[in-house]
Amino acid sequence: MSLDDIRRFFENIKPWALQQKFEKLRFSWHGGEPLLLPLNYYDSIRAHQQQVFGTSVRLWNAVQTNLTVLTDRHIEYLKSGWLFDSIGISFDVFGDQRCDINGKLRTETILRNMQRLIDNEVSFGAISVLSRNTLGHERDIYRFYDTLGIHSRLLPFYLISNAGQVDAHGLTNDEITEALKALFAAWLSSKRATPVQPIEDYLKFAIAILMDTPRRYYNRRQDESVFIVNTNGGIWNEGEGYDPAYCYGNVFEETFESILASPNREKAIVASEVRQAKYCGNCPHFGHCDGSYVADAAATEQEALAHSGCRVRDFLDHMVNVLSRSKLFDELVASNSTRSIEPALEIAL
Repeated sequence: MSLDDIRRFFENIKPWALQQKFEKLRFSWHGGEPLLLPLNYYDSIRAHQQQVFGTSVRLWNAVQTNLTVLTDRHIEYLKSGWLFDSIGISFDVFGDQRCDINGKLRTETILRNMQRLIDNEVSFGAISVLSRNTLGHERDIYRFYDTLGIHSRLLPFYLISNAGQVDAHGLTNDEITEALKALFAAWLSSKRATPVQPIEDYLKFAIAILMDTPRRYYNRRQDESVFIVNTNGGIWNEGEGYDPAYCYGNVFEETFESILASPNREKAIVASEVRQAKYCGNCPHFGHCDGSYVADAAATEQEALAHSGCRVRDFLDHMVNVLSRSKLFDELVASNSTRSIEPALEIAL
């Protein structure tokens, strides 16, 4: 993205962000590999943010890296917190998907760079993709990050650029549910119990079910707060990301108010509401589970919903059953695991 385009984006979103009074405006800088860009590029982004937003909005910048590139200058930059408040790495631990353009595995490079971050006291989180290559390794992936005390996320494969990727990497609802059960069991058996997503979110839902707390429903029209921005300025909800039929508009050319009022967004919201009515309406957990998984489901997730129902409901049934028979429930309630999350807008670029 050109710096001029990025500045126009900041200018277009500022009035709406001020009106909404978010606690945070979060920018997640993705790739490709964002650390291949010159670091002075990010210095310029920081300067534009300061000039446009000043102190009117609390800003939070994160970078998501494959960690195949990490020089001494990168370490110095990441440690300084000059732009990036949060660092995430993408590393599956198992599988053979992290390759360079010549097909060479980069696992040893990534592990070495992780150790360099740890040695230099640069804190980071991690994402591992749950796919055909990593299925069956859920416990070991969790133990790897748990041993290091690194917060992590096991992200089921869902976003595709071509149909062949589904055959190569896609999993069934039952496979994902069983994988999440294994992940939950690994978390339960850990003395450290390092937080891991989506278990952390589902725990809040399960506790709400067991405590029968007041119900809260995700309303995409009002609550949508995570957006994906492509390099050409196109913007989407995370579920329909990169689908031209559901592109909300262009953040380099339009105000955010006009983007949110676009016909494509309205079309996406109506489809979302229909899904929620169909799959959440008769679910006993709805309101304790907010329904956001169904509302923001990607194309592959919508196919899974139609074929075998909601995997979140299936997993919550399991989690509630386990918690109701253990002493852990009382401990989680005492530790205030149902605390609310501060409102924030997150934009992934």
